[in-house]
Amino acid sequence: MACDHYHRHAEDVRDLAALGVDDYRFSISWSRVLPTGRGRVNRPGLDFYSRLVDDLLAAGIRPVPTLYHWDLPQALQDEGGWLSRDTSQALADYTAVVVDALGDRVTRWLTLNEMNVHTLYGHGLTDHAPALGMGLDCLPVAHNLLRAHGLAVEAIRAAGPRHEVGVVQQHFPVIAATDSPEDVGAAEMFRILTNWLFSDPVLRGAYPEDWVAELVMTTAGLTADQLEQDLVVIASPLDHYGVNYYEPTVIESPRPDADYAGVLEVDFPEDMPFRPVRIEGVERTDFEWAAGYAERFGLVHVDHSTLTRTRKDSWYWYRDLIDAHRNRVAGNGPTRASGTPPAV
Repeated sequence: MACDHYHRHAEDVRDLAALGVDDYRFSISWSRVLPTGRGRVNRPGLDFYSRLVDDLLAAGIRPVPTLYHWDLPQALQDEGGWLSRDTSQALADYTAVVVDALGDRVTRWLTLNEMNVHTLYGHGLTDHAPALGMGLDCLPVAHNLLRAHGLAVEAIRAAGPRHEVGVVQQHFPVIAATDSPEDVGAAEMFRILTNWLFSDPVLRGAYPEDWVAELVMTTAGLTADQLEQDLVVIASPLDHYGVNYYEPTVIESPRPDADYAGVLEVDFPEDMPFRPVRIEGVERTDFEWAAGYAERFGLVHVDHSTLTRTRKDSWYWYRDLIDAHRNRVAGNGPTRASGTPPAV
């Protein structure tokens, strides 16, 4: 049990409305809608999203669903997961089911979330599920995710011109730890694999470097003609392009006297000198991705024993920021007292 949004979505929507947001971006669980990935629809699961959409619209909030946020149905994983080309078409078929059910009320869609993270940390490394640790042999996953995005765009477009579609990628500056050729080369390779491997095919219809395209063809078993045809699908025109931004990343090449278990990042905590951090393989948990309950996100605290919601100070800060921005645009003064309520 995490936050039980499934049963408590009405309460959560009230929090969103009081916060003053215009949009709610949420992810639809493929497994909840199609438990085996294809075929039979789990009607109660799909009905939940229908109720959520109705609640949001009644509160004056636009629903913005993301169709895939890394939760592949187990049956499809057993068939090869994202290493299988067939999974791309399965996602497109699932997209059509969801758009048919919700498209009378939802008009803005996002296809996939952070393909680079899912590819590199779930397949290249072992930090996220399915924790395969394949290194650069994971590039067929990247290509099949990109192809799934393009096919999903086509499925959404087929539902009519009122629908807008986009994708969400993660982008961040990549900086070499030193001016040495080794560090500069390592940083450039990491920059390409994290930033441009996914954006260039979507926005330009081409992989960022010839060596990337060659590796994709070799590892995925594609001919040049097949790759070209796939890139046409992948580059289907979009209405918007979302960016998730977290922090810069400093990269150094492997040192002869160090034992690296994957990619080495060097991050720099606020007001502290550089500190090396190694991305290591971690055991999968039964909870939220790699971190379980160890990390908390969001503006509302959820008590894990009672599921009681408590608005954090950051909730009130963001509410006031939204309010101040709206009034500044409208030329009005603030309508709420700034700051957070006193601690109880």
